[in-house]
Amino acid sequence: MKRRILPLTVLMLLLFFSCEAVWGQNDSDTLYDVYIGDTGFNESNDNITGDFITGHVSYNSDTHTLTLQDATLSGNIDFWRHFVKLKLIGDNYIDGLFIGPDSCAIIGPGYLRVGNDTVGTAINAERTTFLLLEGRATLDIVSNHLGINTYYDYVFDDYFHIPCFLIDSSSLTITAPTCYNLIDCWWLLGCHIVSPADVDYNPYNYSFEQDGNAITHLNNYLEIQANVTGLSIVSRPEVRVYGVSGGIRVCSDKQPYQNVEVMNMLGQTLYCRPLQSDEDFIPIRSGIYIVRVGKTTEKVIVR
Repeated sequence: MKRRILPLTVLMLLLFFSCEAVWGQNDSDTLYDVYIGDTGFNESNDNITGDFITGHVSYNSDTHTLTLQDATLSGNIDFWRHFVKLKLIGDNYIDGLFIGPDSCAIIGPGYLRVGNDTVGTAINAERTTFLLLEGRATLDIVSNHLGINTYYDYVFDDYFHIPCFLIDSSSLTITAPTCYNLIDCWWLLGCHIVSPADVDYNPYNYSFEQDGNAITHLNNYLEIQANVTGLSIVSRPEVRVYGVSGGIRVCSDKQPYQNVEVMNMLGQTLYCRPLQSDEDFIPIRSGIYIVRVGKTTEKVIVR
């Protein structure tokens, strides 16, 4: 009997340490900080390229910051191990975002759309305890099932996680049959709920409420907008700015090379360059914008 127990014990120990070695190897050698599609990164890269990437993508391993600048990725971004930061510049589009067993910060001033109407779950954050949206960022989430999944799956420990979502002077929209689940702690700073109209934010309980009762999920649509201070509109006859289909047209009686700056209603600069001629067309997606040309400031609507 002892002869059987000893080999069995040794076998169990070998299996245990083999598993530990494999897990340790994954953590230290083969598990990367960031995955873009199937490609992982642990080291800094100033220009990440691929057939599925347009625009500029870079990663700084010292600050664990992935930067998207007018980038479109036909695939997912996966974050692992570290408190990874996602920096947004310009307009960016990805199919999905997975946030591993740590927290994540999404930093503006750019725009990011995660998902589309063919994606089941846009953001998977099922082991995450803290999400941060800051720096005048705009996060637009779209899916045909679930916008943000935060249901904890108990992989690494056996205690229940209640994820927190802090939105600081930034904007969030979620369009999905179920916008989110189990985000019980919301911190809204410098922003407010726009829709649904019957949902209130309780800053004392850090919760969303309907009819005075805390809610743990919302259906169909959620919109949170950053608070915007008033912008002075100044019109001048020598400069004409108006929105047209697909963009903004700028006409100036003065010589070209005046700076043209286009901002969204959050005050984020989306476009800035000198006028190319006395009439210039700026392609931009539909929305409401503030356009400055020299000392002229106009609000335009692009359809």
